[in-house]
Amino acid sequence: MKKYFLFIILSSLLLMSVDCEREEPSLEQTGTLELNFKGSFGDEFLMMYAKDYAYEAGMKVKFQLFRFYLSDISVARSTFEYNTIISDVEIVDFKDIQSDAAAQNGFTVRIKNVPIGNYIGLNMGLGVSPKLNKTQPGDYSSSHPLSGNYWSWALGYVFTKIEGNADVDGDGQLTDKLTFHVGGDSYYRNKEFSKSFSIKEGETTRLDFEVDLQRVLVAAPGDFLDFRKVTIDHTNNVEVATFISDNLKEAIEIK
Repeated sequence: MKKYFLFIILSSLLLMSVDCEREEPSLEQTGTLELNFKGSFGDEFLMMYAKDYAYEAGMKVKFQLFRFYLSDISVARSTFEYNTIISDVEIVDFKDIQSDAAAQNGFTVRIKNVPIGNYIGLNMGLGVSPKLNKTQPGDYSSSHPLSGNYWSWALGYVFTKIEGNADVDGDGQLTDKLTFHVGGDSYYRNKEFSKSFSIKEGETTRLDFEVDLQRVLVAAPGDFLDFRKVTIDHTNNVEVATFISDNLKEAIEIK
């Protein structure tokens, strides 16, 4: 009789173990998540060098550089529980987007070793997280996202770079150099994206985003970064840096 009860107990424990394995897959079961970012300027594709765009107050603008950091990218299985960080830091860089074909392909961030499962959204910091912002390029290999874009004088990273040229006086010449670099812990932002998706073992899942650079520079009609007043700022002007940081958060949408 004792042997019979012992057999029943061991069988129950074995079944419980099997059920647990089914409900909670090992973290070694992973897939890949691709975050694809397509740039736009209003209704047009965003391209560096190759195209000029109509801007506010009759101005025109052409871009040469647009890049920004993402930090502490995390995914959620249930509402407000972004408890699985899948990447500490990534960089989105449109510098090589210089044709229609490249613009249609966009820029892709590829994150490996994401635990399998069903998710309802993700969260990302825009900029370099305060923890990582205390590090330096020398702490990383040359291929790491944080191996560059560092202000030694400010002891921190440049979170966002926007560079180009503008025609501010309507003479048809885009000769006014534009340089806007934003960095500093106070300009770090977080954004949550609601989107159901699944990660399957050994497979790649892709999420599509759009980044509207016009929305970064123009918050609303009559509320825009006026190149007639400022063309260069390295986070010296708090209002300019705050304007760009707040608007970047609004300019990124998930599809």
